[in-house]
Amino acid sequence: MLQVPRLPHPIMVFGLLLALLGGCGNTGLDAPPPSHIQGLQRSFSILHTPPEQLRGSERKRILRTISFHGSQVMTSEPQLADTEHGHLWIFTTSKHLLCVVQARGGGCAPISLALKQGVYLGVFRPPTKQRPGLHDFLVQGVVPDGVKWVSILVGEHRTRVIPVKENVFSAAAEQPIHVKRLLRY
Repeated sequence: MLQVPRLPHPIMVFGLLLALLGGCGNTGLDAPPPSHIQGLQRSFSILHTPPEQLRGSERKRILRTISFHGSQVMTSEPQLADTEHGHLWIFTTSKHLLCVVQARGGGCAPISLALKQGVYLGVFRPPTKQRPGLHDFLVQGVVPDGVKWVSILVGEHRTRVIPVKENVFSAAAEQPIHVKRLLRY
């Protein structure tokens, strides 16, 4: 015997329609809470500079670089910082992250952590036939206002102090680089 499917109660249908319509215009993105955005703007003066315009292909490349955090959307226009070791893009994402991306990679940190420690990115070149070991180590990062220098360890024993300019630092060496501490005013 064929049974006629039972239709939902009209009030339930109306409630579902209201719920669906209430979501119209929602992009599904989790924008950082206003307190985090205000904290970033107060703590990183580089985010006050005019944003850089990105071509669509460049924006996609940058987002692909940080895809290890899942698919994301930029919630702030990227800031471009020039360092002696190349360009560094700085921006926030829909997953409440502050990110830095450069030609060889990208890294992100939760905004709450970035407000305290900044965001660093360390990269190196793999061994080749001409150079059998890891080489061309590079650390770049963005740190909060008030940080004047960054203390780094190069290799196992050599400590260096790197100046911070407009919230950004950059250091290159032929040995691994480790950020030891941020030095404030």
